[in-house]
Amino acid sequence: MRVWTRQNQEVLSIIEKNHVYHCQPEYIEAKMENFSSYYKQLYTWYVTRAEKIVPRPHP
Repeated sequence: MRVWTRQNQEVLSIIEKNHVYHCQPEYIEAKMENFSSYYKQLYTWYVTRAEKIVPRPHP
């Protein structure tokens, strides 16, 4: 499967090494500030729907 995403170099390096990246909640809070709780709510919705199509990668 090919997926397109926009990430910084550090995240890309992790993806290339581990073939998966798990975002840390503190990074979301630092980057999104006032919108972090809304963003995490949307991400939870997305993960719930995506798991019905493909298995979630395990850390």
